[in-house]
Amino acid sequence: MAQSLVQRDYYTVQQVTELIGMSESFCYKLVQKLNKELENKGCITFPGRVPKRYLQERLYCGNEIDFENGGGKSAI
Repeated sequence: MAQSLVQRDYYTVQQVTELIGMSESFCYKLVQKLNKELENKGCITFPGRVPKRYLQERLYCGNEIDFENGGGKSAI
């Protein structure tokens, strides 16, 4: 079964927790903050999820990291 766009392109709060090693409550606040930034830019957001690309951009100052392939920089 194919993944939906949201499953493929967005992190859940639980995935963010695993990714950055912070508490779940901290990650909920982080996801809310990032989604608020996106809403202020006119983007549609999904509660409890944040676009992978946007999270990476904000955490790594624009340097995209390819987590699926060992953490090196993405070829995108």
